[in-house]
Amino acid sequence: MKYVRMISCILSCVCVLMSVVLGVLYGLMGFLVPALCAVIFAVIMVIAKNRSEPAPPPKPDFMYSDEENEAIRKQNEQDPHGN
Repeated sequence: MKYVRMISCILSCVCVLMSVVLGVLYGLMGFLVPALCAVIFAVIMVIAKNRSEPAPPPKPDFMYSDEENEAIRKQNEQDPHGN
């Protein structure tokens, strides 16, 4: 997934560059096609990132109630890495 993120990021940047150049040369349609490709590659990049990185375990917060914070502390003591 790491390589998919890197490749899609590079392709997205190239598409943005192409959309600017083609937009200046050919107008709106020359801008829209590579810009849509850039958006598609950016979405692929975000999806690959979300699938490869697990969500971090919750941490105690002042917005939670005391009971919720205590439950989070107990859970983190039992499994500190969230596995």
